[in-house]
Amino acid sequence: MDVILGTQWGDEGKGKVVDYVASTYDVVVRVQGGHNAGHTIHIGNKKHVLHILPSGVVSENTVNIIGNGTVVSVPSFISEMALLHNDGINTQGRLFVSSRAHLVMSYHSVLDNMNEFLKGDAKIGTTGKGIGPAYADKIAREGIRVDDLLNIEVLEHKLKRRVQAVNQQVESFLRNNDTSQMDNPPKPIDYSEVLNEALGYGEVLSPYIADTEYMVNESVSQGESILVEGAQGALLDIDFGTYPFVTSSSCMIGGVFSGSGVSPFHLTNVIGITKAYTTRVGEGPHPTEIKDAELSAYLTEVGNEYGATTGRRRRVGWLDIVALKYTYMINGITHIALTKIDVLNDLDTVKICVEYKLKDGTIVSKLPSHKDQLEGAEPIYKEFPGWKTDITNATSFDDFPQELKNYLNFISSELGVPYFMLSIGADRSQSILMEELR
Repeated sequence: MDVILGTQWGDEGKGKVVDYVASTYDVVVRVQGGHNAGHTIHIGNKKHVLHILPSGVVSENTVNIIGNGTVVSVPSFISEMALLHNDGINTQGRLFVSSRAHLVMSYHSVLDNMNEFLKGDAKIGTTGKGIGPAYADKIAREGIRVDDLLNIEVLEHKLKRRVQAVNQQVESFLRNNDTSQMDNPPKPIDYSEVLNEALGYGEVLSPYIADTEYMVNESVSQGESILVEGAQGALLDIDFGTYPFVTSSSCMIGGVFSGSGVSPFHLTNVIGITKAYTTRVGEGPHPTEIKDAELSAYLTEVGNEYGATTGRRRRVGWLDIVALKYTYMINGITHIALTKIDVLNDLDTVKICVEYKLKDGTIVSKLPSHKDQLEGAEPIYKEFPGWKTDITNATSFDDFPQELKNYLNFISSELGVPYFMLSIGADRSQSILMEELR
């Protein structure tokens, strides 16, 4: 079992890397997050953006599993399936949804937007898609699971109780807040509408529902190869990320096992997906964020740094080795997949942050745990001359100019692990395999 994890604040290019290797695996498993993720895959002149479906669905011989650790938006599931089928991609018999996965209901996005509004200037910058409230319901033991769709009596009982509680929150919110500045002020939830919504979900998902923990473990026992696909990135992890500006699930290695039902004893390789620079979407600390408006705009446009899920512009910065050392350590990363190297092709100078200078003048090489320390951290850079070369047609490491080799060698040396692959363009073919994993 190999694992692919994002090592920054998401948007590292996991979709492309999963797609690049998925056809060599028997099973691809998605283990956390929901349709707040956005995995973009380019094949020839076609672009696929997946939010809840595993990226392996475009590989025709691969079985794909949405694991129990995910929260599933059925409307997103439906729309993505339709797009795939329109492109001639058949998922019949090779796509399954865990019976233990939780559902994102329509009222979750209502709660999400209310929560963000109440935070005011301290807002998190969520996608507003209801992911956090769906996970909150799960932890509060109030969630609607996929297997509830198969038992109408249970579904009715749970939904009635939950809608009643949500409406109490909505009514309190409307009484106590000026909602004139909200684009979509909340309205009380209609129980019958939500019930019909859920019953429709059951009809859509029933052919795909399975006890996927058994499926994955049977694949292990039969010697089949498994690829686990993470969503978001390690610095957005609910425990180890830049809290509270994080997502609501475990984006780190621990989430792989709790989100799939597979023992860590079956783990083989952990591939860390790392962008050759750093971006983040939404609020929160970003020590290496580029303040030069012209350079920031340039990297944004060349790198197409807009969220695949929200379309929001990503905040662009230099590579942060301090943060990467932390995420590589926590996750036990064994190999690097470095993406979007080509975006830096035309720069005179590229930088890598190697230490932080805190507000009190202290120099540190470890990632501070508190957001206040990280927000005030000043990056200390090592500068490298740019390679000023179009590398998008390179076929091996030897084709790279020495300036790029120096940049890449420094990253690998600092992180203490070798490269698995180097991505030099958006297309599947623009990839240089550095080491065979199997």
